[in-house]
Amino acid sequence: MLGYPKQKINRFIFFENIVITTFAVIVAFPISGYVFAWIIKALSSTHQQIPDHIHIGVMMAAAVLAYFLTILSNLLLRGKVSKINMIASLKSVE
Repeated sequence: MLGYPKQKINRFIFFENIVITTFAVIVAFPISGYVFAWIIKALSSTHQQIPDHIHIGVMMAAAVLAYFLTILSNLLLRGKVSKINMIASLKSVE
């Protein structure tokens, strides 16, 4: 990252966050359906009425919330990332 303009560094970091969120949403959809069905099967009884499927609207709302929180965290971290001195970071012992 040394030698890149600050804007390009920000783009690398924050685009990576969006890609990771996209991967997580794609992987989470099938897993959440399986886990939901498993929990409903474990909790079901003849005396309770529990919905046995997840509405697609709820899944989409969860995906939108994930992207919203990712974008919000990117905006909050933008100032901190731009303050990092790359030369000083290379010289530090840590």
